[in-house]
Amino acid sequence: MNKVAMLALAVIGLSAPAEAKHCGQWSVNKQQVSQQQRIYQGYRSGYITPKEAALLRKRQQQIAALEARMRVNGLSYRERVKLNQQLSLLNRQIYLQRHDNQVRI
Repeated sequence: MNKVAMLALAVIGLSAPAEAKHCGQWSVNKQQVSQQQRIYQGYRSGYITPKEAALLRKRQQQIAALEARMRVNGLSYRERVKLNQQLSLLNRQIYLQRHDNQVRI
C-alpha cells in the first residue's frame, strides 16, 4: 500500500471515535476508505487499468472536496443524502470497472 493511502487510513482511524458521535459522519468516512481500498486492490490485481484507477481516484477526490465544503457549516440532511448518493454512484462505478473484462497485462 502506498504511503499516502496508509497515511489517510491512519488519520481516519485516529479520528473515528470522535467522529462516531456525529450522525452519519463515521459511515461516510468508512465508505470512502472502503472505496479507496477497492480501487487499490482492483489496480493491484489488474482488473482496474491505470487510466480507470486515475479516473476513479479523481472522482473520489471530487467527492471528498464536496464533503469538505458541506461540512463547513455542518452537514444538513439534504447534504448528507446528496453525499451518500455520490458515494453510491462511485461504488457502482468501481464495481463496473472491476468487472468490465479489461485486464492490465
